[in-house]
Amino acid sequence: MNGPRKASRNLIFVKNVCAILTPRRARCILVLFLLVLGGCADTPWPSWLTGEPDESVLNAPRVVETPPATGERDWPNLASVPEKPDNYSSEARRRKLIKKLTAQRRKAEEIKERADETPMPPTLSPPAAESVSLPGLPSGNSKP
Repeated sequence: MNGPRKASRNLIFVKNVCAILTPRRARCILVLFLLVLGGCADTPWPSWLTGEPDESVLNAPRVVETPPATGERDWPNLASVPEKPDNYSSEARRRKLIKKLTAQRRKAEEIKERADETPMPPTLSPPAAESVSLPGLPSGNSKP
């Protein structure tokens, strides 16, 4: 007895989905579905679409050198890193630079404030065009 009820419920579900799903929505869902599945595929797409280089570029010999497989290594050892230098600038020199930079900043802010306070000149409109009458031609004011 469970089979016919389940089949009728499935039929009602399909009818409801078809009532909601317009042809335009169905096309949008289909395109979205194909794009999502296409992202998972391992198929080559046109390079103008993906921006990936073609296979000849990907399989070309590399310029980067790989370390030799033998025991001989020309690579630097991290234990041979030199010590930190201790010829930093003195505290007095740093304070002098800080004062200089602070003064420069204050001066720049003052210049900016003066520029902001300066009123802009009024905008000038172009002069009105004068009417010119040419001999032998009717003027714009006369009626034929």
